[in-house]
This record gives sequence, structure tokens and C-alpha cells, in this order.
Amino acid sequence: MILLSFALLTAPLSPPSTITVSAYMSAASAFRGTWDIGPFDNDTASDWYLEFSEKPSWESVRKAFAVTARSRRVDADTASVAIAAAAIVAAVHQQRFDTLPTEGRATISILEAPSPDLLRAANTALSRIEQNSELAELWNEDDPAAWVTSLNLIRTGLK
Repeated sequence: MILLSFALLTAPLSPPSTITVSAYMSAASAFRGTWDIGPFDNDTASDWYLEFSEKPSWESVRKAFAVTARSRRVDADTASVAIAAAAIVAAVHQQRFDTLPTEGRATISILEAPSPDLLRAANTALSRIEQNSELAELWNEDDPAAWVTSLNLIRTGLK
């Protein structure tokens, strides 16, 4: 019991340095399982990515983009998946797999180069999300600059 008390008293009060939380994260986004601004930095996108990486196909990516096109206003989960899908298109297009989470890189790297049509669909989805989505509204509650920069980095990879 004395050793346990000593361990608790001497343990650091802050979380380990491997856990980081963005200064840009709002309380609303933290509640929704978002921990940073990147395309895979939320529960929904991360889960979708892991499932996608088990059996990657451009058809799954097209479906993610199609849902954003059909929605009057894109909900946060749909937007998160479409952003992750756009990041995958950009990574494969640029052959920059280091931009993807470590898990799944090997299977995703075997995808053929994305078509010009798929590159356009990714750009269209990002624009739609930035202009008319629940996710954009959540980021706009604080300073959205870092989130917009993250989207622009994906757009750069789509060129």
C-alpha cells in the first residue's frame, strides 16, 4: 500500500508526451471524438481508414465523395470520411504514403494512380465540406485557420 501511494504521489500530473491535443480543438469537436486537425485525427475517419485499408478500392472512395454530393448539408461524420478519402487520393497521387497513418500503408500503396475524375471529385468534396457542412460549423466556432490549412494541404496533394 505504501508503494502504491508513493507511485501515485510521484507520477506526473500531465499525460505522457506522446498524447497531444491541438490548441485549436473546441469543446464541441472534442465531444465528437476529434483530437486534432488532420484528416485522420477523429474517431470516425480513423475507423473508416482502418476498415478501408483492409480492402482498399477506389470504389469505396467514390462512395465517400458521392454521399457529400447528395447531402443538402454534409453532416460531420460524412465530412470526416470524405476528408480522409481525399487524403488517401492525394497520398496515392503524390506517392507520399508517409502522410497516411502507419497501419494500412502497405495495402493502400498498391492502388493504381487515381484518375483525373477522382482527383476532381476529391477537390469537389473538400470544397463542399468547407462551404456547407456541420464539420465546418464546428471548426468555425473557434479559429478555423488550422483546419482550413489542413484541407489546403490535401488539395495541394491533389494537383
